[in-house]
Amino acid sequence: MEGTGRLGGSACSLLQGVRWLVSDLALPLESAIFMAAAAPARILGVPKGRLCPGADADLLLLDRELEVRKAMVEGEWRLER
Repeated sequence: MEGTGRLGGSACSLLQGVRWLVSDLALPLESAIFMAAAAPARILGVPKGRLCPGADADLLLLDRELEVRKAMVEGEWRLER
């Protein structure tokens, strides 16, 4: 809500929300990821949710089923499946 300084929450993970937006609502994957990462980061003033020089290198590599295959935290791979 505009002007409250608050964000809504959920019992599901952000990745589950992205999957739902893509599969059930047929939203483009790029839009769903923007809604999950870049938009909340921008609202909170956190330098996350974008790939550019100077940004944290926090990334998820997803497969076609939107399952996590690799995770990078601060430029280092921390998880590989």
